[in-house]
Amino acid sequence: MYHWGMTAEVQSEARETIVPAAQAANGMPIVSARTLRYAALAVIVVVFALGTSSWVQFGRASGLGFGLFTQSDFPAVTIASRMVSQGHGADLYSLPAQLEGQRQLIAEGYVALSPSDDLKYPYPYAPFTAVLLSPLSGLTPTVAWAVWDILNIGGMAGGLWFLLSALSLSKWTRLLLLLGGLTSVPFVVNLEQGQSSGVVMLGLALGIGFLKRGKGLPAGLAFGLLLLKVQWLPFLVLVLLWKRQWRALAGIAATGATLMLLTVVRIGTEWIPGYIDMLLRSQRYDRALLLDPAYSHSLAGGLTALVGGGTDTLVRGISLGVMLVLAGFLLWVWRKPWQPHTGEWDGTIAITLLAAILTNLQLNTHDLVLLVLPGSLGLSYLLAARHAGLAVGWCGMLWAGYVATLFMPLIFALP
Repeated sequence: MYHWGMTAEVQSEARETIVPAAQAANGMPIVSARTLRYAALAVIVVVFALGTSSWVQFGRASGLGFGLFTQSDFPAVTIASRMVSQGHGADLYSLPAQLEGQRQLIAEGYVALSPSDDLKYPYPYAPFTAVLLSPLSGLTPTVAWAVWDILNIGGMAGGLWFLLSALSLSKWTRLLLLLGGLTSVPFVVNLEQGQSSGVVMLGLALGIGFLKRGKGLPAGLAFGLLLLKVQWLPFLVLVLLWKRQWRALAGIAATGATLMLLTVVRIGTEWIPGYIDMLLRSQRYDRALLLDPAYSHSLAGGLTALVGGGTDTLVRGISLGVMLVLAGFLLWVWRKPWQPHTGEWDGTIAITLLAAILTNLQLNTHDLVLLVLPGSLGLSYLLAARHAGLAVGWCGMLWAGYVATLFMPLIFALP
């Protein structure tokens, strides 16, 4: 990885002999760049195969769809989008209404639950997703799920590649980062659960990529997509306000206004009190919404593992305090002039993303795929700053994290 980064740094494939020459001088076996690349691709293939094999076996055992759909999160989106298409958008955040939608899925044979079961698929998201996907409610839920996954794959691949193309990385490094994101266990989980990390990736990567190219308004329009998962916006908006990036902020407002207009035209405004109530309840980890900090991979999850369950108030208070401290830290980090064309800017935006990931109240497994963003930006910074040794360590950390996700069940079984 060090070798590939160096080729990007000096923009010359002629430097491919540096690592082999250094190895020969030290009496080490010579490993060509091609061998390293093939080895990297082999690791990616193995990780992807292992990451998908258990779900393929599960699908076969459960009749290809029935069991998989039951264990996914997509039924919640199905229920909500059906409510919109059936004219019940005003009750979008009514848990009893959602329970009726769940019973309908049970009656249709799409989920393996009993009609007497409590609500297993609450809808704790913004209304925009349900409104945008309501045209798919005429399809069978599994087909709609497949369409949603295809959109996520497109968003993940297109958005990430757009950002990588703006960074000072070699073509092979870009390709490996792209393949790593697409084949990572978290993204496989995203597709298996019908989650939206691909759409979040599209908004984040496009926005940062446009900022990198000096195009503030398109960046803001892209960041506006994060209103589908609003928890990714606070730190970005803070930075844009601090650096007076008014065009980007205007773009976010424009996308938000468009989404709100579509929603109001489609389902009116009666859903707003329910949405606000849902946001407040999600901050308290309301178990009726199936939210528990113990399942989070962020600071909240780590704190819960440390101090034990039943400590939601303490965990929420500490998380809020850390968020405020990090907000102040980011203002200090961003005190220098706004220069998106530099490697230092890449490193600073990487820190901003890491702060958002760390303080996310409910960071699920599928969200971990977003780590490829600070991973890529951090590598770009280290190469631009010519910190070769740190770049080697950074790449090693990225590979370790990529492979380690295979062992998450084992890790979580530990005390």
